[in-house]
Amino acid sequence: MVVTLVLFLVGGLVLGKAADLFLAKAYRDESLRAPLLRCQECRRRVAHRDAVPLIEALNLGRCTACSARLPLRWFLLPVGCSAMAAACYLEFDDAGQAAVGAVFSTLLLALVFTDIERRLLPDRIVLPGMVLAAGLAWLFPGMSALDTFYGGLVGLGIAVALILASLPFGAGAFGMGDAKLILFLGILLGPSAVVVAMFASTLSAGLFAVVLLATRRRGFGDYLPHGPFLVMGGLIGLLWGTEIWDWYVR
Repeated sequence: MVVTLVLFLVGGLVLGKAADLFLAKAYRDESLRAPLLRCQECRRRVAHRDAVPLIEALNLGRCTACSARLPLRWFLLPVGCSAMAAACYLEFDDAGQAAVGAVFSTLLLALVFTDIERRLLPDRIVLPGMVLAAGLAWLFPGMSALDTFYGGLVGLGIAVALILASLPFGAGAFGMGDAKLILFLGILLGPSAVVVAMFASTLSAGLFAVVLLATRRRGFGDYLPHGPFLVMGGLIGLLWGTEIWDWYVR
């Protein structure tokens, strides 16, 4: 068990590192045919050493060519993916299920950084994620092909309801990227776990907004990305959504 857990920790680091290096490709203004870049300032291409997880720590998170500070995701994304891979292994009985969970966790965590860095939840991640979830989510405990379908319907219903509810606050109050992410989560988690995920994301976003308002770091009408909170709820739903739902309905 310990050896397998270590393998999942290392595998999560590798997945997170790959997501970090390829993340610029997910943005709409980046060509898929363009070379991988390690630094957006000097446009330095990815070298072999850059493929090593957390190697940037040797240069204090700065580009080795121009010394520009790299986005903090070089550290947070691999470490977060590693932690989620280990959590999936500890939560799911089957190593195959845990590996699939680690892949979806990587996709979701990558979306946190696209939303923070570009205010964007790219179709290049979300749409393939939907297709992958439709084909693989039934592997998770308690899930079936019908659950992915019904979960998609529930996710779609939640997304439409939130879009309609946000209309009085302006066109940008709730974006289509957020709606697509909720649909993705519905397909991935199933009908009950996606409800848990949405409750967790709404509660956490509300509490965070209250803290920001109380400390005057944000005001009413200021932009607050929804993606990180949706992802956090999705990860909770992935690991414990069914158990939380079963506890609640007893």
